[in-house]
Amino acid sequence: MLPRLSARTTVITLGVIASFLGNFQASQAIMSSNTENTFTVKDVKNTKQSLQNQNFLAQTLNVIPYPSEDRREQGLDRALLNEDVMTPLEESVEYSYNKVDLNGDGKKEAIVYLENLELCDSGECHVFIFEAVENDYRLVSLIGGVYGTPIIVSDRKTNGWYNLILPRKKHYLDRTTYTLARFNGKKYIKNGLISSKAEISGRAYLADREDSSKIVLRWETISNISASVSTRTAGHKVNVRSSPSTQSPILYAAKKGDKVKILQQKRSDDGYAWFHVKSQDSGNQGWIRSDLLKF
Repeated sequence: MLPRLSARTTVITLGVIASFLGNFQASQAIMSSNTENTFTVKDVKNTKQSLQNQNFLAQTLNVIPYPSEDRREQGLDRALLNEDVMTPLEESVEYSYNKVDLNGDGKKEAIVYLENLELCDSGECHVFIFEAVENDYRLVSLIGGVYGTPIIVSDRKTNGWYNLILPRKKHYLDRTTYTLARFNGKKYIKNGLISSKAEISGRAYLADREDSSKIVLRWETISNISASVSTRTAGHKVNVRSSPSTQSPILYAAKKGDKVKILQQKRSDDGYAWFHVKSQDSGNQGWIRSDLLKF
């Protein structure tokens, strides 16, 4: 489940010390003992992701840039909704993604960069790693505190998954810094900063994110798919109503886990998103508020 504000990672750099000691050369980021220190990273200044700058990115970072994918996948929409990226009161969120095989099993995982500013903290946003499971996706990792793109997939692996190199917020010299994320057997964990003297290589995904069109996820785009009734308390039932309002008559009570088909979406007068659903068991129809469904 996604927190509404990302937890910011506190990182101490020599640049902070330099501000007191006046040592200009101490502005390099600390190299973690976990860093891929055999990388040979050049400094990148303001990597705006335009088609022109993709060439600059490739030359400066020694990476192969890949543009964002523009085809909507309902499985990704459902996966994001199940991670609470959008509340029933929100109109929409935007995201960008690429698909890449991160663990060498021949199936492509999805790297998703969420654009919703309400879920970001001072420009540091969330990256989701989803694993394909049949026609759906399962969350592998949620990585907070990522400052823009590209998301670089390293040539090296940890526990069978490629390491990730993630942008961090620029320090006071306006230089982009990077942090390393490794797979710990269950999920990706950030391991510390990469030295600004190291050379990053690999594949740079979402390389055009800033200038490309985003995929807009709206409640009204969710239709003709299956969902299940969800409750926060075991044993509780969900009221299925005659119209999209808590004041409308109750038609029947649905149990947690009941399968329904989404027929229609509508926003009620109080601003909440509701779905007109049809029970896959009984065929009964009615309205359920969006936060009481799992997609």
